[in-house]
Amino acid sequence: MRQYILLEGNEKDISAAGYEHFKMIHASREVYKDDPTLDKNHIHDCYEIYINIKGNVSFLAEDTVHPISPGDIVIFKPNAYHHCVINEKTVHEWICIWFKAKDPSSILPPFLLSDYSARLTPFELSGMQELFCLCGKLAAAKDEFETLTFLFKAFYFIQTKYIVSLPQNIGMPSVLVEIVSEIKHNLKNIHSLNEITDAFYISSSSLNRYFNNYLGITPSKYIENLRISNACRLLAEGESVQAAFEESGFADYSHFIQIFKKRIGITPGRYRKVAK
Repeated sequence: MRQYILLEGNEKDISAAGYEHFKMIHASREVYKDDPTLDKNHIHDCYEIYINIKGNVSFLAEDTVHPISPGDIVIFKPNAYHHCVINEKTVHEWICIWFKAKDPSSILPPFLLSDYSARLTPFELSGMQELFCLCGKLAAAKDEFETLTFLFKAFYFIQTKYIVSLPQNIGMPSVLVEIVSEIKHNLKNIHSLNEITDAFYISSSSLNRYFNNYLGITPSKYIENLRISNACRLLAEGESVQAAFEESGFADYSHFIQIFKKRIGITPGRYRKVAK
């Protein structure tokens, strides 16, 4: 039977030292491929630090699949599309920390400022217990001072005890690596899946099989997620709603407004104002 256990949690607003909202969970659940309860639409306006404790999973981040081992960390920047890929039926235990930063360049370690995501591996597995201990203290923090203290200590530990790994797409067929790269870098000009199958000389069934087997998502939903993610980034940078619509490759303006509000919870115009 699939289980979900929330072991620890903490959520609060922290206004000091350049931070805003903070949330953390430590959870465990039994998961399997094609589990209908899994959220494959992760796009949010805050930083996320994912710490793997156990479970045979990978992480899709934009156009990269990060292989994950116990103790590994994956960092996601705001508005970067990502989701967990379940490789087999497994018990997945993890810690997630979400926070917003007013001025990222002044308060965050360098590895939190690069690209859309970064995977980090520990120098020594023996040091993981110290990080888990820090996370436990962070989850139990009673006020803003304690939250910031243990948050900074966790950042320092990660920065000194972990190394950033180069992006990898281990186990993915070369054609799929090329396809996701093409989609990512030519998102505005892709109008149908037929354009992809024709360009790479594969059938629709093969395209769907590749995406479902290795990325845990359909090609159409993957493209939609990238479009929403790109639109969020553009709006956060101050671009107009019309520009976000056009540059993200949506074909119909009213559909863009509708799907954006359904997925993000507010209209693109409202998102632009809040992000600024």
